[in-house]
Order: sequence, then structure tokens, then C-alpha cells
Amino acid sequence: MLALGRELWAVGDSLLEASSRLLNPGFATLESPRALGNAAIGLRNAAADMLDGDWESVMGELEGAAVCCTYLQEDSFQGLIDLFAYEEPVPSCEWEAASTSLQKLSMDVIRVYARASKPNSPFYNEEAAAAFRSAIETLRRATKLFEAGGFYLPDDPRVFKETEWQDVSSSAISGAAPSLDESEITDFAKDLLRRVEEDLRIAATADSPALERRRVLRRLMREVHPDQNPGREEEVLPVFRYLQQVRVAEGK
Repeated sequence: MLALGRELWAVGDSLLEASSRLLNPGFATLESPRALGNAAIGLRNAAADMLDGDWESVMGELEGAAVCCTYLQEDSFQGLIDLFAYEEPVPSCEWEAASTSLQKLSMDVIRVYARASKPNSPFYNEEAAAAFRSAIETLRRATKLFEAGGFYLPDDPRVFKETEWQDVSSSAISGAAPSLDESEITDFAKDLLRRVEEDLRIAATADSPALERRRVLRRLMREVHPDQNPGREEEVLPVFRYLQQVRVAEGK
């Protein structure tokens, strides 16, 4: 599960990146990237639960991701969902179906990549195209995890990625928030950031603060995703990526 969780986390992260880049209104002719972003968050949350050993939550996150958008077909997730439908997850009888699910998901991503990443299109976005290609490659590679002799352990994708607008301090490891240069964000984003910090402060007072913090971070990731804030995509993007780095730093 460690290997599968790492690969699915990488896939979800790539699709999140793609969805955040597809902000041009022209992509409304495809489908709002908002749905893809929601599915990507669900997929990455499921992967985080796998890495945390929280088996009971994995199935729900996968089921949620499966119904988020038409980009990724609902039945493409079924083989992965079924891995967690047992008292003990990942029974060998479901390995073939899980491999098929990964293959189907790769084909789903290929289809949207083909529609949204044509170089001769006025809506072409190289960053989104690269993110789609990364997701496709990872899904194809992950199918081998369920083949005889195909196991491998990928690198942990939850690594810090430097950005031009933020500096994550060492205090993030202990649960404190990374720093963010507020001079680079709008008043709307500053208000949003203050609400984020307040929600995290309240989470720290819960009976199970670590668990509550994780839940709050996941909720906030959904709420501040650029695709959930039409008209303010660029404003919320720094806060969204700030939350990404909080989760990365904490291994969530």
C-alpha cells in the first residue's frame, strides 16, 4: 500500500496542478476544471489515507473522487475501491481489477489531455500539458504493482517544491504554519489566509488535534482551490499552494 499510495498521491498532485493551470475561460467548452480539481483532491486524500494506514477513510475518498467529474469515469475507480471493501484491504483476488482501474484512469487522463493540450489551440497551456503527461506516466507505471514480479517502491512524492512566493520554515514540521509573504497577495487572499489560520488554530483545541488538523486541511484544500473560486482564481492560488506546502511539510 505504501507504493500504491505514493503513486496515487503523485497522480492526484499532477491533476491538481493541471486543473489549476486550466483557468482560461476557453476551457469551459470542455468542462470546468473545477470538477477535475475536486477529483484530484479526493484521489490525493485517498492516497494520504493509504500512507497513514487509515484504511476506513480510503474507500470513501475514492468513491468521492469517482463521482466528481466526467473527466475521470466513475467505473474507472471501481477496481481500486474494491481493494478496500474487505476487512483486510488489498486481497490478491482484486489485484487484476485494480490494475485494470489504473489502466482505465490513464486512458481517461489521455482523453482530456488530448482535448486540452493541443499546441495549435489558443487555449494550450504547457504547464497543464506537462502535468497531464506526468499523471499518465505514473498511472501506467502503477499498473505493474499488481503484476507478478512487478512490485517497486517509488520515491515519496510529498517533497517540498520551491516557489517564488513562499518560504516554508522549519516550524512547519511541528505543526506551525509556513510563512507566506503577504505583500504579494491581495486583500481578499489575506482575509482568506486569516480564516485558514483561525480554522487551524481551532483544530489545535480539539480532543484529537492531529486528526482534526488533518480533516481541516483537507476541507480547506477543497474550499480554496482556484476552480472553486471563479473570478478570483489568481488571488486564491497563493493560499491554495500555501496549504499544499503545509500538508507536504507535515506528511499529510
